[in-house]
Amino acid sequence: MANTLFPIQAYLTEDALPLLSNSFGVTRTMSKEYSDYKVALKRGARGATTLLPLPTRSRNINSIPFDATTEGSFAERQFSITVNKQKSNPFMIEDVESAVYSAPGIVTKNTKGAINEVASAIEQDNILSIATAGYRFFGDVSVTSDQLQTVGEVDEAVNRFQGFGSPAGGMAYFVVPYVASSRILQTAYQQFVNKRNDELSLKGEIGMLGGVEDTMFMKSSLLPVHTAGTAANDAINTSTGYDIVSVTPNAAASGGLEADNTSVVVLENMTVGTTIVADDMIDIGVLNTADPLRFLTFTGYALSESHVQGRVITGGTVDGSGDLTITIAPALIYDGTATNPYQNLNRDIVAGTDTMRIAKSHRAGLLYFGDYMYFMSPDLPDTEPFPSSSMRDELSGCTLRAYYGTAGIGSGLKQFVHDSYTGAAGAPEGAARLLFPLN
Repeated sequence: MANTLFPIQAYLTEDALPLLSNSFGVTRTMSKEYSDYKVALKRGARGATTLLPLPTRSRNINSIPFDATTEGSFAERQFSITVNKQKSNPFMIEDVESAVYSAPGIVTKNTKGAINEVASAIEQDNILSIATAGYRFFGDVSVTSDQLQTVGEVDEAVNRFQGFGSPAGGMAYFVVPYVASSRILQTAYQQFVNKRNDELSLKGEIGMLGGVEDTMFMKSSLLPVHTAGTAANDAINTSTGYDIVSVTPNAAASGGLEADNTSVVVLENMTVGTTIVADDMIDIGVLNTADPLRFLTFTGYALSESHVQGRVITGGTVDGSGDLTITIAPALIYDGTATNPYQNLNRDIVAGTDTMRIAKSHRAGLLYFGDYMYFMSPDLPDTEPFPSSSMRDELSGCTLRAYYGTAGIGSGLKQFVHDSYTGAAGAPEGAARLLFPLN
């Protein structure tokens, strides 16, 4: 329907899209490779899942001729993105004439506020999708008050992240809370030449962290807080850890879907009522200093500097038996024949020797490869018979729609609405969490 009274399309172009771009930090860094897919949006229908390919994993053999024992040494993998985050921000107007002409400025002011809120909510969703994508973290489970607050620690985290050897490549992004970034800046001041010191201090930024190439430093006030289960608050957690009975991997049992790349872990000798909750971060074998348990590099299957870690998918509460069964990501696999493409451990987990620790409550910072994080925002249909316009911000890949119409049958009021429909997800090897204290 033509809208001759209020030029919604021109309004979106001039006012809305710049507001979107300026409100997005993390969202702008995510891949938009699959953002132009088409999905039918019907009344009452929410969600459209798209499968995206991940790099195939494979293992070499120490011979040139084909060897029949290598069958199955290729692992074709996928992960999924579901577009199910809908943000709407309506406000009431008596009629368009009054809003535009009788009270000039109301529409402009209210809609700018609405767009800022929509953009902020999308950014927060995308930050959370990265924080819950990976299975590794940097920082000790105790989450001390000086956690990751020096350039040396930041530099080490970036080096270990890149040294893990995932085939993502491209730019790595480091996102920290404002309180942490200011402390990093103070320590970083001495790490650069004087002229660069002056320039960076005036800007309040670091740029490349510790001289690590292809790494961008960002700050955000939208980083999520994770409240850990009571297992993380037990004093014994920072000394002996929890006893492991068994670890049973389930490596991509359903056609290579990364969501199935999990392990079932059974713990024993725990206090009744102790809880481990979904999204708790765990490490295994760190306290076994005589024979530490480490991940193999993602490419090359060599010993890495990354301790074996994971993210709780399904938690639980300890019952009278003192045992607890949880599910974590990823699948933890050791293969003595060195033919399994899913192998990621340097040795077997030893029950009774290797123990599990759970990280404390923390603010979750981010360290991720932009090429491994994906954002989708499909075109939205017109809201006929109401005047409407839907436009895509090319920088962020986000689609925003604006329209106005009656609030309901028989209503004398109208709503002016801004909305967007998005989804985001990431490949686990391309993301890691940073553990920051909550003070």
